[in-house]
Amino acid sequence: MGDLTSPLFHAMMTGRFKGTMQVTIYSKDNCTYCEKIKSVFKVLKVEFVEYKLDRDFNRENFISEFGEDSTFPRVVINNKLVGGTSETIAYLKEQNLV
Repeated sequence: MGDLTSPLFHAMMTGRFKGTMQVTIYSKDNCTYCEKIKSVFKVLKVEFVEYKLDRDFNRENFISEFGEDSTFPRVVINNKLVGGTSETIAYLKEQNLV
């Protein structure tokens, strides 16, 4: 199960993540990075809202919202655009959440 003294393990066991973040993930089908970041939030027991390309929005909406060079996923935490998977994991580390 890993290091039982790690901050991540402690946070998971104490439920520190529940209700502390509003997370929205903009994703698309067949996106490895989208699946990865969703898995991170599931492990942390953080609920998130997921919007999918071609189900909830189209490419024009995505470009209008995030810019032409944006990639998937786009993660928004507490109404602030954090970025993609790498940026989100870095943000979670900066916040001492992982």
